[in-house]
Amino acid sequence: MLKILPILFLILAVAGFFVWRILFLDKPAETSTSKTTLLDLTSNSGSLEDRVRELEFSVTDLMGQIKELAPGISKPASSPMNQTSLDNRVATLETEVLNLKGKVTTLEANSQTAGASGATKAPVYIPLGWTGSSVATDWTNITNQEISIDPVEYSGYKNMQFEVYLRAFQGNGTAYARLANKDDGTTITSSEVSTSSQDHNWVTSGNFNVSSSKKTYRLQLKSLSGYSTDVQNARIKVSF
Repeated sequence: MLKILPILFLILAVAGFFVWRILFLDKPAETSTSKTTLLDLTSNSGSLEDRVRELEFSVTDLMGQIKELAPGISKPASSPMNQTSLDNRVATLETEVLNLKGKVTTLEANSQTAGASGATKAPVYIPLGWTGSSVATDWTNITNQEISIDPVEYSGYKNMQFEVYLRAFQGNGTAYARLANKDDGTTITSSEVSTSSQDHNWVTSGNFNVSSSKKTYRLQLKSLSGYSTDVQNARIKVSF
């Protein structure tokens, strides 16, 4: 019996070693199923299965981002993670990467077209706040209703429009308003507006351009019938 004990102890020691190795050293690493970022893709650690899974999550995430940026772009019919075979999943990923490259090219082209057209730049309004009245049947300067405009401050503008909150008193005849260049003694004929309404309403002129240098412009009014032409507000719309 005593001779057998050393052999039993040796067997138990070897068995214990293998149990310890199986439980601790050979235990497979846990894989994460959470969404990865693009930075995760630079790592070469993990099994091929892990790296393919990371690629699948990243491609799906990119698909969602492109869909949000451009709702008009169609979503792919299939997802890479719908595949079971590793080879099929890799092949699907290759196809989807090419698909994503095409969508990015389309987005870049649309962005360049929008930038070239300049359609995103909104008009600018120059508030005048002018008020005044006149019963004169000829054009009359309205005292102190003046403004200096330097076109350098509106570089690249296409045209301007004169907008006036105007009425003809009690709706008698027609009320007129326009801009005049005080420095040059000329008028901007395209800025002329008119109304026969007895209530104040916004009226808008045609397009015009101001002098290429800084000038002072003033308000002029006229009444067709001799009844009061009244202004409560005015502004200039600058379009680009």
